[in-house]
Amino acid sequence: MEFPKNFLWGGAVAANQLEGAWLEDGKQPNVTDICVGINTREPGLKWNEETKKWEMKLDPEKVYLSHEGIDFYHRYKEDLALMAGMGFNCFRTSIAWDASFRTGMKKNRTKPA
Repeated sequence: MEFPKNFLWGGAVAANQLEGAWLEDGKQPNVTDICVGINTREPGLKWNEETKKWEMKLDPEKVYLSHEGIDFYHRYKEDLALMAGMGFNCFRTSIAWDASFRTGMKKNRTKPA
C-alpha cells in the first residue's frame, strides 16, 4: 500500500500534556495546574475566607502532571527534530490561554454561591 504524495503524516498533542514550565515567564496558573488527576476531589485550590479569594494550596506530596508535562517549553527544538526524524510532515498542538495572557485575570473571582 502506498500513501498519496500529499499525505500528511504526523502527530497531535494538547497544551496541558506537553508544555511544562507551569509558572515561568509570567504564565498564570490554570485549572490543569491545580489538579492532581482525573476526577480528583482535592484540587490545589482553597477559598481564603479572610481575603475572600481563591488561593493555590498545592500539596508537596502529590504529583501535578501539568507542572512538567513533557517540557516542550524548554525542549521544543529537540522534540521537533525527533518528529522530523520520524518522517512527520505535520504537527498539531494547542496553546493554553494562560500562556497567551501572561498577566492573568484582571478581576478576582469570587466564591461561587
